[in-house]
Amino acid sequence: MSLVTKIKTLLGQHRVCALLLLTLVIYFAFGFHHLARFETADEHYWTSDPYGGRIHQYWKGISERKWGMTFINDKPGITLAYVAGVALPFADKIEKQGLFEEFSGYRVYNLERSQRINWLYRVPILVFNGLFSLVLFWFIKKITGNEWIALWSTIFIILSPILLGISQIINPDALFWEFVAATILAWLIFLKTDQLRFALLAGFFFGFSLLTKYVAMILVPFLFLLLMLYLWRQFNENSSVDKRIVIRSILGYWLSVLFGAALLGLLFPALIVAPTLIQRTVLDLPGTLASLIAVASLSLILLVGVWVANGRGLRWVFQKTDKLRLYVPKIVFAILLLTIGFVIINWVADKGILRAVRILPFDTGEGGEFGKMAFYEKFILEVFPIVFSLTPLVLGLWMISLWRAIRGKGKYSFLVLALVAFLVTYFGAVVFQELYITPRYGVALYPIIALLAGVTLFEIVSTGRWSKISKTLVTVILLAVSVTSLLAIRPFYFNYTNLLLHQKKMIADAWGYGGYEAAQYINELPDAEKLTIWVDYNGVCPFLKSRCMKGRQDFKIFRRGGEAKPDYLVKTRRGSILYESEWWDIKNYMLDEDAKPVWRKVIGGREGNYIEIYKVKDQYNLPAYPAGK
Repeated sequence: MSLVTKIKTLLGQHRVCALLLLTLVIYFAFGFHHLARFETADEHYWTSDPYGGRIHQYWKGISERKWGMTFINDKPGITLAYVAGVALPFADKIEKQGLFEEFSGYRVYNLERSQRINWLYRVPILVFNGLFSLVLFWFIKKITGNEWIALWSTIFIILSPILLGISQIINPDALFWEFVAATILAWLIFLKTDQLRFALLAGFFFGFSLLTKYVAMILVPFLFLLLMLYLWRQFNENSSVDKRIVIRSILGYWLSVLFGAALLGLLFPALIVAPTLIQRTVLDLPGTLASLIAVASLSLILLVGVWVANGRGLRWVFQKTDKLRLYVPKIVFAILLLTIGFVIINWVADKGILRAVRILPFDTGEGGEFGKMAFYEKFILEVFPIVFSLTPLVLGLWMISLWRAIRGKGKYSFLVLALVAFLVTYFGAVVFQELYITPRYGVALYPIIALLAGVTLFEIVSTGRWSKISKTLVTVILLAVSVTSLLAIRPFYFNYTNLLLHQKKMIADAWGYGGYEAAQYINELPDAEKLTIWVDYNGVCPFLKSRCMKGRQDFKIFRRGGEAKPDYLVKTRRGSILYESEWWDIKNYMLDEDAKPVWRKVIGGREGNYIEIYKVKDQYNLPAYPAGK
């Protein structure tokens, strides 16, 4: 047998593994591209702020046994210190040399060191997320018993522009989505297999979810909800309640929750030495304490009920709610499907076709105008950014999955119910918190929707005339479509917005994207090293040869007669909002009346998501800075 024949035979026997490997190759090819050539708004806090950021602080606290120092952020972002912290031995020497020299009113950066630091801290995150996809693949295969569903779901996950984009950024959200997904999947495996080791595994990932972001506390009531849905289904299938299953399920649940809590305390010792932090960080989250009391009370009632009354009370509840079991899930599916449809119809046009929901800026944030809206308006607005940040294929499959669930079709009905329940729970939770989410704050939803898409695609191509299509061919088409979506937004993956949303509308800010490109333009100007640049947002200064002024404080120093006087100005959408008064002065005194940018870049084809460079006019008379400011 020739070598070529042997390779063909091997690939035929391990097609899924080969295609999974190809998916990882594509992920890394896109992920490593442009990896060091941008800086988002908050990354410097984690790396070098200015000479030792949060990651340094955590490990200094551990090494010196100063446990209070492990409180590095209100996220808390501890897992980021572990994953990105791999870079510390290599980054420490560079950061001690300094990334910039600081003067009164400006800084001068070392370009090579800045890019090197970005590279060192981002590579571990990118690699970790790529390899973690293998864990998710195994979990999905274990739940569904189908390697094609696992493969296609994994493709949708790691080749999602949003998830690939966040995997390049030094931020807790880069890890949050995968730990939450792993927690839910491990818990579903436990419910399916009744093996406590998977309950422990769910607890392990729950702990890491908490160590990443406290909002993972949403998993406490959600996992219990899944437990109840599982028992409900068991009753429907067997017309009885198995006492052993109830006790073991509740035991598994508390094993998961308590193991996760123990892991949080172990790797975040500041909570142990300063217990008041638990109240300030975890228990103060809206609804957290109430949900803990509720699940504890229900757990106790269930245990007493099955132990004393042999589950008669639980059987009575299930009997009385049997009709609800048939209709409530379908109503939930229908509401979500109608919401998605409404969002697409309302926002696909320039001005919107239906005016039942006010359009708010995506960076409205928490409370404010959003908090005054009706519940249905808030819910629709929460779904809006997710719909338009999915690739059209995944969005379409998500909608089909809901339609099929309404009609009662599909082999994986409980899995679909569980996944949709998480989506609705998450949307409901952020509405309750009055937080208008962006793709960043909804990042945990993308792998869940990707799994729904994978399940639905397999069910479609496994029935009727579609069943004759080669699964390998389907996979190749999926990879091609995914690559097309990534190429459309490359290298600014995290700003991906599908073509269904009108070009005048946005769901995310540049968040520092484009700053490198702006700096490159300035660096190529004559005597760039002698120029002074004022910028209104992060992501530009670290790549400039010129002297760099940033934000209000440096602008104040300049107006009070400081040494640095800007020759060029860099303007961004977000910066123009943050420094509205500065830009008013600039427009009226420092620029020509008809001034146009000498350089401009639009991110993702969205005109509102821009970065511009203006040249300051040669002579201007800027009034003295107002007294008392």
